[in-house]
Amino acid sequence: MIFAYGQHGESIKAVGCFEAMKELGGALDPYKAIFSAVLFACSHAGLVDEGRRIFSLMVEEYCVEPGIEQHSCIIDLLGRAGN
Repeated sequence: MIFAYGQHGESIKAVGCFEAMKELGGALDPYKAIFSAVLFACSHAGLVDEGRRIFSLMVEEYCVEPGIEQHSCIIDLLGRAGN
């Protein structure tokens, strides 16, 4: 759902799905593909602060080591924002 929303310009809904999943706790811990999808959605909507927050959550709260996909999403996010 997160990736589909991001692909179709519904980035706020993508982030909302991510947040809902996060609230479910340990039952659905996010993994790299989910982080890539939500970062992609943030990138295409210009949600720089939200993307940075989610990237930090990935590393600090979920202890997921970012790979090339997640770093590419952050680079795209910052580049689209002119940073």
